[in-house]
Amino acid sequence: MQDNFNLDYTLTDKELYRGLRAAKTVPAKGLPQVIRTVLLLIVIGICCYNISIDKKYMTMALILIPIAVILIALIWIVPGKAFSEAAKAAENSRHVSMTVQPGLLRVDPETEIKLDGTSTVKDCSRQRTFLVYPAGQKELVYIIPYRVVDLDNFSRFREILMKQA
Repeated sequence: MQDNFNLDYTLTDKELYRGLRAAKTVPAKGLPQVIRTVLLLIVIGICCYNISIDKKYMTMALILIPIAVILIALIWIVPGKAFSEAAKAAENSRHVSMTVQPGLLRVDPETEIKLDGTSTVKDCSRQRTFLVYPAGQKELVYIIPYRVVDLDNFSRFREILMKQA
């Protein structure tokens, strides 16, 4: 049974995005955006309906419709920009070399992360990654994709990483 895992990998854009999204570093895309967009489209529809019934609503509609259109645009643009900024910040750390052994994760000679309960490790199976948050460093997260661990040793790797003595 293998106890030391030497990992050397480069994060792909997809893995980086999934890891950052799982770590809540970038806003999620998908259902929340669709719901907000639908709600704003309903506001636009109500404004148009009110205008067709009574022209007194024209001033209100001329204010609300452009605001709703701008908000819809922002809903779809901002998450992409946030990811781009986070990806640029992580650009120099896409290539990772680390050693995982019982009780310790060594990223480079200077960086050791104790796996003794002081650090946080999350298994994000949906994103197929592990997230490692070093103790006392809320802004730093190490992303370990499932693909970098040999399938034969995956359960042992997971056991070592997730064991919080």
